[in-house]
Amino acid sequence: MNNKELAYEIAVEMFAMAEDLGLLIEDIVFTPYGKLKIHRIPRTTYYRRLERFEKNGLVTKVRKHDGSAYILTDKAKKLRQKPLVKMNRTDGQSTIIMFDIPEEKHRARDNFRRYLIRHGYTQIQKSVFISPFQIFDELKEFAEELKIDSNISIVAGKIEQF
Repeated sequence: MNNKELAYEIAVEMFAMAEDLGLLIEDIVFTPYGKLKIHRIPRTTYYRRLERFEKNGLVTKVRKHDGSAYILTDKAKKLRQKPLVKMNRTDGQSTIIMFDIPEEKHRARDNFRRYLIRHGYTQIQKSVFISPFQIFDELKEFAEELKIDSNISIVAGKIEQF
């Protein structure tokens, strides 16, 4: 095995390891303490995800003389670099998001919950979140993309402290 083949094998293994670490971190962040289960993810899962990214126009597959490579498209770069602008409310109120998403859209519902938690919303009940931020456009776009915007209610309210 020459140096080029060895470097390629090492790169492939590092990519697989980085993917495993990313999934492990995701499990650690979103799993309650004491319920974390570490599992091995099959290689086919990686390729399915790459196919899905390619189908959505986020990566393109480039064939090279020593194999294939995936390159981020401009759409993916734009999504990656798009800063999220969170603005605190200045009216002394909080933003409350309530939703009732049907079971047929359970994946969209779970993705929406994760999105809210990642962006600073605090869960009060299973489908009620609160935040001191104004509603940002990315949240509306995400709900429209998931086709759940008709199932979401947004309320501004003042929290009285005793």
